[in-house]
Amino acid sequence: MIRNAIVFQSFLLAVLPLLAFADVYKSVDGEGRVIYSDAPPPQAVESRRLEVDECRTIECRARQERAWREVTKEYRKLEGELSSLVERDRLQILANDGKIAVGMPKSMVSQAWGRPDSVQRQSGRSGYREVWVYQKGKKKRKVTFEATGNVKSIKY
Repeated sequence: MIRNAIVFQSFLLAVLPLLAFADVYKSVDGEGRVIYSDAPPPQAVESRRLEVDECRTIECRARQERAWREVTKEYRKLEGELSSLVERDRLQILANDGKIAVGMPKSMVSQAWGRPDSVQRQSGRSGYREVWVYQKGKKKRKVTFEATGNVKSIKY
């Protein structure tokens, strides 16, 4: 599901900037994939030029500017969501490999390293924090969590 969302959002991130150009082409390649481009595709490919109205009045340009601001706002929102999905995917891959990283939620730390040998809960001026302690022989590993439940630091 995350991968489908990433593909869809990547598509949107690629297509939205093309709306600013006067010539936009939509084509279908030999495998049935739809491609948007600012250049005409090869002759052997099924394609059509999409009509993009050119504004010649102040009112039309103002509407275009408002629309462009909305597209830019949506683009930034999608970019942020895509970045979050990619980061979550990266952390999940690490957890699957038995590794942990800053920003990882408790559930992934448990998946990667198992249950801690002890848990220290502390509350102070800087807020609440929780420290999970893992001990193997004489070696201690401490994982500190922020109040959000994500890893703040790792000490070996």
